[in-house]
Amino acid sequence: MCAVLGLEHRDQPDDEATKVVTFMKGLRDGPVKTYLFREYPSTLEAAITLAMQEEFSLQQAKLHVNVPRMARPVMRTGSPEPMDLSNATAAGHQQRNNSSVRCFRCGYTGHYARECTAAVQKAGGRRDDAGHRRDQ
Repeated sequence: MCAVLGLEHRDQPDDEATKVVTFMKGLRDGPVKTYLFREYPSTLEAAITLAMQEEFSLQQAKLHVNVPRMARPVMRTGSPEPMDLSNATAAGHQQRNNSSVRCFRCGYTGHYARECTAAVQKAGGRRDDAGHRRDQ
């Protein structure tokens, strides 16, 4: 058998502990190798079994991380609960109290300058004490 593998007798591990260490050192650096050195199995068969189990566990953990979770079903209490519409807005616009809004273009209350339909006035028009334009 040694001749088939190209190994001389002196290259073969002598005892079980040497086989285990040789196997563990041959693993890629990573969590499986770290786990085996922490557990330090007594037989080569145990080392291989632990390595396979740890590799399987890591693969399962990666699968579950990448899968999007489904929304949990809502537990119904028997009667439907009304939806709170107090903060609902139409077409994404914020609700506002129009009476407190003053347009900087025409000076009237009830709308913003971006919504103003009045003609654009020249800069430097007459303003009142509060800085709002007066009707000319």
